[in-house]
Amino acid sequence: MPSSGTGRNQDGANKTKKTKKKGLDDPLVVCDEWEAVPSAQLSHLPGIEDFDHPAIDTLHFELDYPSGEPLPEGRWVVINIGGYRASFAALSPSGTYSRTVAFERQDGNNEWFRSGEAWEQPCGPRVPLMPGLGRVEVNLDPESLPTPDSTSITLLVTEEGCASGREMGDDLRGPQVSETEDAVLVAFAVIYKPGIATCPDNPAASVTIDLAEPLGDRTIYDGLFWRPSRVRQAQPNW
Repeated sequence: MPSSGTGRNQDGANKTKKTKKKGLDDPLVVCDEWEAVPSAQLSHLPGIEDFDHPAIDTLHFELDYPSGEPLPEGRWVVINIGGYRASFAALSPSGTYSRTVAFERQDGNNEWFRSGEAWEQPCGPRVPLMPGLGRVEVNLDPESLPTPDSTSITLLVTEEGCASGREMGDDLRGPQVSETEDAVLVAFAVIYKPGIATCPDNPAASVTIDLAEPLGDRTIYDGLFWRPSRVRQAQPNW
């Protein structure tokens, strides 16, 4: 992020300046909410061929005989293998992680099962969240798209994963906004509600952000991705 930017959270800005020498060029990132690692390490994950583990055997079976949506062919790498959960990612031809998948097992049972597909997604990677917070998807409102003269932007913020289609209401956290000469970075999260949930489409919350100056030719980014991901127009649900 350019140093000429102004952040709305002054404490956060001061903290960034203090930690710059500790590796802002190689920050801690997560993918599929596994343990955070330096971003450089994420670029060199080992292939599944380097391991002998029953979760990988289950992944091979899923590739040949999918129990749900078919998984992409190609090279698969190991994100994390723990005692009860194992996560893997598929590499796209461009070298990015095009899909993640996780397998879990229950206590006292060595059989591994594919986790819910609602959690499977491309790997960002993303900045770790504080405990108790969940991810949201951020899009531009297609009915209120910004122009270079806009002094505010309207975003549609949607809780990710299974949340029983609830309204986020006061559980929505943010926005945190940082404006630079060439970008507007935004960040949101939601208080995670534990327990059993169904997986219908979650409703979007409309959030309007006032800018310090007209948008101009600056790009709007979701700052919780590393590198920041461009915020795009929301697509209709057919």
